[in-house]
Amino acid sequence: MQHNLIKATKRLCTLIVMGMFLSASTACFKYNSSIVVDADGMATANIKITSVQGVTEQFKKNVEDNAINCEITPINDSDFDYGTAAGYEFKFAPKKLEELRLVGGVIEPAFIKTKGILYDTYQLRCIPLGHAIENNDKDYLEAIDTLCRSMKMNASFAWSITLPYAPVKHNAGMTENDGKTLIWTASDILKRYEKLDYYAEKRESVTGCKNNLKNIGTALEMYSCDHAGRYPERLSALTQGQNGGYLKHIPTCPAAGKGTYVYTKNADPDVFTLYCSGSNHKDQGYAENSPGFDSLQGIIEEKDNSGFSDPEFKAFIDEDWISAEFRIYHRQNIAGAALAGILLIALLIVIIRKHSKQQPANSSETKPASACGPSSSIPKTDAANSVSFNESDMQE
Repeated sequence: MQHNLIKATKRLCTLIVMGMFLSASTACFKYNSSIVVDADGMATANIKITSVQGVTEQFKKNVEDNAINCEITPINDSDFDYGTAAGYEFKFAPKKLEELRLVGGVIEPAFIKTKGILYDTYQLRCIPLGHAIENNDKDYLEAIDTLCRSMKMNASFAWSITLPYAPVKHNAGMTENDGKTLIWTASDILKRYEKLDYYAEKRESVTGCKNNLKNIGTALEMYSCDHAGRYPERLSALTQGQNGGYLKHIPTCPAAGKGTYVYTKNADPDVFTLYCSGSNHKDQGYAENSPGFDSLQGIIEEKDNSGFSDPEFKAFIDEDWISAEFRIYHRQNIAGAALAGILLIALLIVIIRKHSKQQPANSSETKPASACGPSSSIPKTDAANSVSFNESDMQE
């Protein structure tokens, strides 16, 4: 189903580009998507799309074909003054975030949920272009390219989400409602599209390098056919001979800008190996001394996805064009935790008060006298009788 949606979206974007030429003074394609999330993690979505009739009808058909619970209402837009324009508003029924489906093709959001005790964490992912680049998803990349070119040619685009709490992080270009409403516009998308062009040039250097390896490999096979199945001792032999040899010149790697191709051969059996020497394509995820080519396998690609040397490109790959991280709190669990905390504090107060009442009583008890202590331990009456007796004895 996802592949069909991508195909349908690609047709949709192609129609958008065709519609761009109908009017240069008015927006000939408008797309406005908004999602509102409540404190329980339920989401309601609304999409308004106005463009040439074929575009909007295709979008409407996608929604209907996928049997999505949605209210569809025709709308009129005064900005569209040519007869083929059409518009629809799509009001999607409330769904749990992780179950939300809008059939937006390349701009279809995904909400990845991580459960927690006090709150659930959600990752919003939309336009995961890095994943498409890594997997060389040509259909998806072409659809994104078409959509972005339409934005450059007078299209209006806005994608927003309103959250119950401010997000942990996001890459939205605008915020409203104390940071709870995140908004992405065409300019936000086009900034990333410009980066895509920059990195696409780097990727083209890999394609050019592989084409060079194939051309050299073909020339080596032609040489072998003319020399009893033997390959030359060195690549320079391919440029010698009648009519300029098998190659006019040995090509250079587009990324390195110089000769980097290393050639080795083995006479028994007669095979050859050819590769691009160095780390010329590390930025594109290739290992050192890759790509390569040999007489048995053809193109050999050894990937090194553990790290691109360009940190900006790595960040570009990891982050979706529309992304955010936010939390939905479990209000019942939080209330229960708060009540448990209050009870614990009350119990501690009772224990402390009971201990403080017992402390003065213990301190008032009479300590036993030492056997070698002072004479104050003798009763006072005995001491008086002793003194009186001694005085009478002295008088006699």
